[in-house]
Amino acid sequence: IRKIYLQLLMLSIVVYIIDFLLLVVISTKINIRVNSTEVKKSFKVLFDKKIALSTLIRLGELWATWGTTTWIFSMLVLYRHIPVILSSSFLLLFGLGQLVGILSVERLVSIIGDKKVIMVNLIGFIALTLLIIITSFPLLVLTEAFFLGIFSFSYRPPTDSLIMKIGGEGRAGTSIGFANAVSQIGTMIAPTFVGFVLYLTHSFAFSMLALDLGCIISLICLFLL
Repeated sequence: IRKIYLQLLMLSIVVYIIDFLLLVVISTKINIRVNSTEVKKSFKVLFDKKIALSTLIRLGELWATWGTTTWIFSMLVLYRHIPVILSSSFLLLFGLGQLVGILSVERLVSIIGDKKVIMVNLIGFIALTLLIIITSFPLLVLTEAFFLGIFSFSYRPPTDSLIMKIGGEGRAGTSIGFANAVSQIGTMIAPTFVGFVLYLTHSFAFSMLALDLGCIISLICLFLL
C-alpha cells in the first residue's frame, strides 16, 4: 500500500510540473493580438514569457521557504539528533530572521535593485543550508537559523514587485494574481518532495539539498529573465 501511495504521490507531482511547463512553452510560442480592452490586455499576461519565468522564480522561492518550514524541525531532531528544545529554538530564530529580512529588504532594494536582491538571497539560502549540513555544533546551527530565516523570506517582496513591474500599470494586479495562484504549487510539491527524499535516503544532507532545488530553479529563471 505504501508503495502504491508513493507512486500516486509522485504522479501528482509530475502532473503539476508538466502542466506548468506546458504553460511556459505555450507562452513562448503564442502571440496574442490585443485590442484596447482591459480584459484582453489582462488575458495576455497568461501568455507572457517574462511573467511565466518570474512565476517560476516565485514558485522556487515558495518551495525553499515552505519546505524548510515544514521539515526542518523533524529533520534536526531525527537526523541530526539535536534536542527538541534547541530544534524549537531553531524555528523561533528562523521566524525572527524572516521578520528582520522582510523589514529591511526595502532599503536594500533601493540600493541594488530587485533582481540583485533576489539573486543575493537565493544564493545566501543555498550557502546557509550547506553550512547547516556541515556544522556539527548545535549552538552554531542556531546562529545559522537566524540568517537562513533572513534569506528565506527577503526574496519575496522584490519578486512580487518585479512581477508587477513586468506586468505594467494596466496588468499589475492580474500579473501578481496569476503568479500567486500558480506559484502556490511550490508549497504543495516541496513538502512532499522533501519527505520523499527523506523516505528514500534517510539523509539530512540530501533533504537539505532537496530544499535548495527550489532556489536553483529560481536562479535559472532569474538569469533567463
